[in-house]
Amino acid sequence: MSALKGKVIVITGASKGIGKALAFALAGLGAKLALLARSEHDLFTIKNEIKNKAGKCEIFAGDISDEQFVESSTAAIIAAFGTIDIVINNAGFGIFKTSEETTAAEWDSVFATNTKGTFLMTKAVTPSMKKNKGGHIINIASDVAKRVFAGGSLYCASKYAQDAYSMAIR
Repeated sequence: MSALKGKVIVITGASKGIGKALAFALAGLGAKLALLARSEHDLFTIKNEIKNKAGKCEIFAGDISDEQFVESSTAAIIAAFGTIDIVINNAGFGIFKTSEETTAAEWDSVFATNTKGTFLMTKAVTPSMKKNKGGHIINIASDVAKRVFAGGSLYCASKYAQDAYSMAIR
C-alpha cells in the first residue's frame, strides 16, 4: 500500500511538464489531487484522464501570482477534501535573453510566477498545516538556483530567490 494513498496533494504548474507527470504518478499511488495551472483546457484533460482511472482530482485554473486566486483555491481545496497534506510548488517558466534585451515586465512576470507564486501558496497552506500539526511543502526550483548560464540571468535569479526562500522557511 502506498504511503500517499488518500493524501491530499496540491500541485501548482500541473498542466505541463513535471507537474503533469507528477499528477499522473501521484494519482496512480492513490493520492487525492488538487491541480492548479493557467490552462483550464489542459487541466480538464488531465482531470478527465485521472477520473477515468478512478482517481480523485479537482482543478483550479488561474494565475499562481494572484493572491486572491491562491487564497480562494486553497479554501476550495480544504472545503472539498477537508485538508491539505502536501503542496508541490512547481509552477514556473523562463525567459532567456540578455539583461539588456529583457524588459521590466518580463522580469516582473517571471519573478511573480517562480518566486511570488511559491510564497503565496506556502503562505496560504501554512495555517491549515499548523492546525493539523503536519504537512509537507515541496518547492521545485532548478539546478540553476546554484549555477548560471548565458542568457539565463532572469530565470537563474528567480530560481535562486525561490531556493533562498525555501531554505529560509525550512
